[in-house]
Amino acid sequence: MKKSLLILAIILCANIIYAQTEKGTLYISGSTMLDLSFDSQTFENGEKIENDITNISFIPSIGIFIIDNMVVGLDLLYTHAKEDPKDGVEMKETSFAIMPMVRYYIPMENDFRPFIHAGIGWIKWKADVDEGVEVDADGMVFGGGAGISYFVKDNISLDLGVNYIYSKKSGDFMGEDWDLKDSIMSITFGMSIFFN
Repeated sequence: MKKSLLILAIILCANIIYAQTEKGTLYISGSTMLDLSFDSQTFENGEKIENDITNISFIPSIGIFIIDNMVVGLDLLYTHAKEDPKDGVEMKETSFAIMPMVRYYIPMENDFRPFIHAGIGWIKWKADVDEGVEVDADGMVFGGGAGISYFVKDNISLDLGVNYIYSKKSGDFMGEDWDLKDSIMSITFGMSIFFN
């Protein structure tokens, strides 16, 4: 009898875990990145700037599972960064991005679910240089990464991931057009809620 109940409990738990990422489930997520890192930026003219960065980002997401284990939706990205370049000119940056995204959860039969994700969209960037100069630009952004979700409840997961974000922005600085390529690798921590 105990063996039968144990088998029934395992089957029910497996179905609950599967139901978290089944077709039609609504996905709402929020992640944050706190990044103390090194960044390398390359301008169109070949000039390269290396920076020590303090960066905090918030990434709310919403989506719907179009098939089992695959969600499509929209990521919003807000980032505030303070850069201390090697040349000594401090800069504060803010950026906002909107990216259609796709995330795929790798099926597992436990509370841990590895995932991969990617998105591409538009970014608006603004920088305040310590000499009182403001610079802004916009352009394309691509993001991707992988991680693992731990389902603490049937419809709530804690998420840990590694993200790569690449952007190419164009702007006008003191009457001159310029392009900026930027890439950032970071670790994210967040929480997701699944509504079926």
